[in-house]
Amino acid sequence: MDGSRICKTVLIAWVVGIMMIGICGGETVSEAAKIVKRPDGAPRYSDVSMRLFVKKKDQAELKAAKAFHITRADWCYINDPEYIKMVHELGWSFQGSLNAVTHNPEFAKKNKDGTPMLDHFGKPGRYWADNENKEYQKWYLEQMVKWIEAGADSLQRDEPTTCRRTPIPEAAKFFKYIHPIFEKEIGRHITISCNLAWNGSMFGGKGEPVAMLFDYGMVEMTRDKVRPDFFWNACKDARERGKALVYTSWQNLGVDNYRLAIAGCYANGMLFMVPWDQFGGINKPRVFSRPEDMADLYGFVQANARYLDGYEDAAAVGYKLKDSRWENNPVLKMEQGDKVSCFVRARPGEEDAEVVVHLIEWGEGQAFKIKLRNDAFFRGGKIFTALLRPIPYEAEMHEKAEKSKDYSSLSRKTDLQTTEKDGWTIVEIPRLEPWGILIVSAK
Repeated sequence: MDGSRICKTVLIAWVVGIMMIGICGGETVSEAAKIVKRPDGAPRYSDVSMRLFVKKKDQAELKAAKAFHITRADWCYINDPEYIKMVHELGWSFQGSLNAVTHNPEFAKKNKDGTPMLDHFGKPGRYWADNENKEYQKWYLEQMVKWIEAGADSLQRDEPTTCRRTPIPEAAKFFKYIHPIFEKEIGRHITISCNLAWNGSMFGGKGEPVAMLFDYGMVEMTRDKVRPDFFWNACKDARERGKALVYTSWQNLGVDNYRLAIAGCYANGMLFMVPWDQFGGINKPRVFSRPEDMADLYGFVQANARYLDGYEDAAAVGYKLKDSRWENNPVLKMEQGDKVSCFVRARPGEEDAEVVVHLIEWGEGQAFKIKLRNDAFFRGGKIFTALLRPIPYEAEMHEKAEKSKDYSSLSRKTDLQTTEKDGWTIVEIPRLEPWGILIVSAK
């Protein structure tokens, strides 16, 4: 076959392929989902994170961690090798913490009158550290090394700009200097996260020169951020930078908002830390959530790890969401469910794999319907659906699941009633409280 005939054959094949895609309705969600470059050591989409802030009487912090089914002990201040070993034996990773506070007045920033600068709590003996102080730099590096020697798997840096009292260029200079020396001392890369509350609760913003020097963000959010559009945009922003985000809050959000935040984060490939021994505001009580208020959601995460890990963003439809990728050819349409958001996630390039649609109710809640465009999910043939929902909390059931590490009992699966019309499948969804995962399959 001569060159011109080869070119003509290739061109015809390409045109036919394009025509077939057009006939089948265009790109599928598995094609829209893209492989994401995630930082080494960043949490998995199915991880459950909680602070082991300090030791409590009768190991209350460990009992709570088990009740919420954690996989990661993060942002911890218990620098005790035996304790860290115990955490590892429980099957959890352990993250040590550093912050901008020093108890040594010689290491402190100075006020105009030369006195040591108290930190944001205003308590004697707690000062903001001076990053330019050479002796402090040496001490700080020693603390980083001590954490790793004690067995910590990773590190968290709180207040990297000393709550905005350190100019961003100065803070960036400090970490650019410290981190390479630390890794040379340790002999390998250690995953380090940082607090991003000072950065608009997203990676993009004034603090980005500092944030980009860390592997991922531990973000303290406020009540006004508990919205579907915020979670979707925040995750998109982090993905574009090759980063990851774990959320917590710096005020008590209340049970309903916590439940929405948990669902919103996991539906978008992020984590929301278990709000137990969590910061509740300057000089305000710490937050100690009850398992009966939200352990059902964390158990649901553990039960459905297979539908979280490996799945990436493919579409966002519904309440407060606008996805330009599908404006001309919607993948999904809402019927009723005025305050329901739908986050479609798929396994990139795996056209036969099940697709998941995270459904979150942000209002009072009632049964509703959604329409799925068949060929956006799978090219040709009928689609099938089932709904996964958390099981209402029962302490004994959760204790049994945690002991056995079999969390399947913490999720219920319901086959749904559907009708098909003109290439669309109409699915009837029962009321959500507030989260469910719709499984869409080709068989």
